Amino acid sequence: KSNTSKITGKQNPVPAQSNEIGTPHFATGFGTISSLETPAQVELKLQASLPVSVISSLVETVDKDYNLTGYRMTEPIPAKDLETAVAMLEVSLTPLNKSEIMQELTMLQVKTVNRTVKQKDQELMLSAYAEELQYFPKDIVRYTLRSLALSSKWWPAWHDVAKELVWRTEKRQFKLDALQRGAIDTPTRYDNLISASVRKI
Repeated sequence: KSNTSKITGKQNPVPAQSNEIGTPHFATGFGTISSLETPAQVELKLQASLPVSVISSLVETVDKDYNLTGYRMTEPIPAKDLETAVAMLEVSLTPLNKSEIMQELTMLQVKTVNRTVKQKDQELMLSAYAEELQYFPKDIVRYTLRSLALSSKWWPAWHDVAKELVWRTEKRQFKLDALQRGAIDTPTRYDNLISASVRKI
């Protein structure tokens, strides 16, 4: 099961153990996520490491504006490949631990200005942000907070932080959700027809 998810609203976070996460048994090489890797780099490594059977089975689902709404499995995946893919996606969704989150928030606080929160309320604000951040992947949290510090001198509202976190996280979470649901009962030969119909809507 996924250990992260404000996206799906299902599970409680599990604290990360160190700056490098993962399990060494992955034959494909997606065993760790460096603290220096950006979300884009993690996505590329993940895509290159997932079993071919998983990549070929997962199909995007979109709304009428072509926004990603999830993934679905179009055919069964070998048990070993499925287990490997789920483990990789869970690694990619692992959050920072509490002390690491507070370090990132403190860095953001030092680099920005906040006129709306009094000094005595700042500790409460940081605690509230930290509580939410533990539901998102470590690489995405780092990248988002550091990017916000570069893009504006003002302390960001949680709405703006969450918006960035969610859209960067949901692709991984959607894939994991699809793998955990399993294959749908739609014959493969109809997949292209369904996709074409969605594009026309």
